[in-house]
Amino acid sequence: MGSTAYDGPVYDNRHKKNTYASATPVTDGVNVYVSFESQGIYAFDFNGKPLWKSRAGNIKSEGLGAGTSPVLLKTF
Repeated sequence: MGSTAYDGPVYDNRHKKNTYASATPVTDGVNVYVSFESQGIYAFDFNGKPLWKSRAGNIKSEGLGAGTSPVLLKTF
């Protein structure tokens, strides 16, 4: 069963025809990573269990909403 990633005040407005969850999630085949801009970046397992979260700080989008999706980088 899934869980709510974030439930609280938001830093900036979204576009009136969009949601705060418009960014595409990314997976490494083991976990799923999602970004909600100022509200944080979150990792879940495939059962919806939260693994970790991190805030990147306040991101002002002037009411245009999220414009990025997370990307995974493999380091050697």
